[in-house]
Amino acid sequence: MVSSGYGYIISRECRRLKEELKYGETLYYVFMKLDAALYYLHDIAESEDDYRELGKELIMCVENEILPIMANYTEEEILEHLAKPQFTNIKMFRDLIIEFMRRSRAVPAKAITQKYPGPPPGWGTYEVKVEKPSRVAEGIKKFFYMPREGLSIKQLILIGSIVVVIGLLLFFALFK
Repeated sequence: MVSSGYGYIISRECRRLKEELKYGETLYYVFMKLDAALYYLHDIAESEDDYRELGKELIMCVENEILPIMANYTEEEILEHLAKPQFTNIKMFRDLIIEFMRRSRAVPAKAITQKYPGPPPGWGTYEVKVEKPSRVAEGIKKFFYMPREGLSIKQLILIGSIVVVIGLLLFFALFK
């Protein structure tokens, strides 16, 4: 039995994976997300037995999202996806995936729209108002910060103020 310390991790991963698979349409996408989540669990689990149990619990958690997508594919296509080398973590749960494959025949298939899965239109869309700086502010910024060749404007102002101070000192010294 998996220790209770994994409960929070499993529930968090389950929620995250359900949200990601909600808009998934292809088996490749589902397997990719599931494999990544299982890889994360493999890093956390203390033993292989814990990992197998955590993985089984996670896969069972997202069963309702996986079955309608699997219903679009034949058994050969699903087994072909399982045989791909990038899905190494899912291969450990091959029996569970094959069981899902058989159960998916009784579930209505999810429509494939041939788009990359994403949130529905209008959800979370908003315009960010970008304020452009005024021409005057932009000109001042360029005047003080842009010169990179020779003396900068700040150095010229400093030298000019020193010349003015020396000139004023000489003026008052001569006409005293």
